[in-house]
Amino acid sequence: MRSEKRGVIIALATVGITVCWLALAATGESFKVVQAIRGFLPGWFPVVNVFLVPLLLAVAGFPRTPPLATFLLYGAALCFGSALYLSYLEHPVATLVAVAVVYLEAYWLLPRWRRGTRGSG
Repeated sequence: MRSEKRGVIIALATVGITVCWLALAATGESFKVVQAIRGFLPGWFPVVNVFLVPLLLAVAGFPRTPPLATFLLYGAALCFGSALYLSYLEHPVATLVAVAVVYLEAYWLLPRWRRGTRGSG
């Protein structure tokens, strides 16, 4: 399979998992799933989760990350992002800072990073 075709398939799959995630979040199903596994999570999970979501999204957004790795990292970030409210219950300020970092990455840092690496090709 050619690289462009594979990239389109991965992009469509990324949009697909995002739509599924939004549908689960809108119906409250993702909340039920996270609540169900809450008792099995270790005590350190909320702290690690606060740092893991921005890190996964930064690595997924890096211009030289292969498309399949980007898809897997994005999927993992959605899963961990669904559990951010668990972090918010114990560490509300840290969770809000992590969400602010994600927005900063998505709308300021990664676009600048891509423009900078596009010219150095």
